[in-house]
Amino acid sequence: MNFNKIKERSNGVCELCYIERAVHMHHSLMGSKRKAQESVESVYHLGERCHTLVHKDRLVNLLLIFTTQNRYISQGIVADQLRNKMGGMIYSEDDILKVDSNISGEKVKKIMEGI
Repeated sequence: MNFNKIKERSNGVCELCYIERAVHMHHSLMGSKRKAQESVESVYHLGERCHTLVHKDRLVNLLLIFTTQNRYISQGIVADQLRNKMGGMIYSEDDILKVDSNISGEKVKKIMEGI
C-alpha cells in the first residue's frame, strides 16, 4: 500500500472534516480480507479527533465505507467485483438503518452519498 498517494490526495488535511491536520491513516475495510483488498480508495487520511470519532460512531464509519464504495462505482466497478473490493460486502440503506432505525431519510441519503 502506497500511503504517499493518500497523503498527496489529502494534502495533509483531514479527509473527513477538512479542518484538522491529518495524522492517521484509517482503513475503511474491515475483517480478514482487509489487507488483500486495501487500496488508495479505501484508506483515509484523518485528523486525531475524526479518527477517534470514526471508531466510536458507527454512522460516521459507514460514511467512509459508502465513500469507498462510491469511489469504486464511479470507476465502473459493479456487482461481484465490487463485493470483492469491499471485502465481501456491498453496503445498502439497510446497513444504516440497522445502526439507527430512527434516522431521517435525508441523513440516510447523505451518508450513502459519502464525503
